[in-house]
Amino acid sequence: MSKNTEILIVLGSPNSSQGKLSSISIDRLDYCMQYFNKETLILCTGGFGAHFNTTSTPHATYAKTYLVSNGIAENNFLNAALSSNTVEDAVKIKSILAELSNI
Repeated sequence: MSKNTEILIVLGSPNSSQGKLSSISIDRLDYCMQYFNKETLILCTGGFGAHFNTTSTPHATYAKTYLVSNGIAENNFLNAALSSNTVEDAVKIKSILAELSNI
């Protein structure tokens, strides 16, 4: 990864109890795809929480699946930040990005 690599962070948002992404989620993911290019890395966030995901699959997995199904390659994804709120997003994102700077 070069120092100029762009990283798009897609914050988690609600999905149904069956894993169907909400319109807010889809809007965020579609926005991500608008700015994506082959050198971009993507970091999806979202784990579990009564207010946004009560399934047994992390929200970030649903988000990544959506992006992959729309043509983004697996190798463009960083590890997901499996968080339950926005503050946790920030803490976990910081750790993931810190690991990248050590590579």
